[in-house]
Amino acid sequence: MVGDTFSPTFVIVPAEDIARRAFEIYLARDHVNGFDREDWLRAEPELKNPKPAARVFPRDETRR
Repeated sequence: MVGDTFSPTFVIVPAEDIARRAFEIYLARDHVNGFDREDWLRAEPELKNPKPAARVFPRDETRR
């Protein structure tokens, strides 16, 4: 492995997880019906391509 990073080529996400996230999107939109496909298509890449994790520890500005 180059460096200490790992970058998977794809992520398998269960349909139940995508459905749960799509439902959260629906709730955040004040329960407006008719956007189930759009909610799913938004939820799927959010879960399959997560943003990099935030730093666990604050950066020590005194060290370089």
